[in-house]
Amino acid sequence: AQLTMVDTPVRVRPARRTDAAAIARLAGELARHVEDPDPGLSPERVVALGFGPRAMARYLVATREGTVIGMAAWGTHVDLHMNLPTVYLSDLAVDGAARGSGAGRALLAAMARIALERGAVLRWELWQGNTSALAFYQACGAIGLGEDVAAMGLDGDALEDMAKG
Repeated sequence: AQLTMVDTPVRVRPARRTDAAAIARLAGELARHVEDPDPGLSPERVVALGFGPRAMARYLVATREGTVIGMAAWGTHVDLHMNLPTVYLSDLAVDGAARGSGAGRALLAAMARIALERGAVLRWELWQGNTSALAFYQACGAIGLGEDVAAMGLDGDALEDMAKG
């Protein structure tokens, strides 16, 4: 019997430069899903952010029959005051047509293995309005951390001004 695409196993691997267009497409789909503006992310920018000499991100991709159907973008940091090495999952996205295929769970499981290999915890942030993602993460055993922490940052002119001292 011939296997249909739905019956084919999902595989997770580190992304390659040749996956950049798929990663950019999935990032755009995620932005639309959470009602963020289109990030205007080009494959070249994905490569520069994840593979270049100043790489700041790492990527995993989920594939089925060789086609990229999901991606995870991640990095690391340490909160020294808490002795807490952390693998930070910045984005996890699965193609709309592939939702329910196990790709998201496979990506999250791979991220959990990466965190364990590094002696770290796995953390991410979630837009409260993304109820489907909240249900997915809860089904995978994740809990809200209930931290009393304000998300803060600098960008644009404020970032430029701060850099000047």
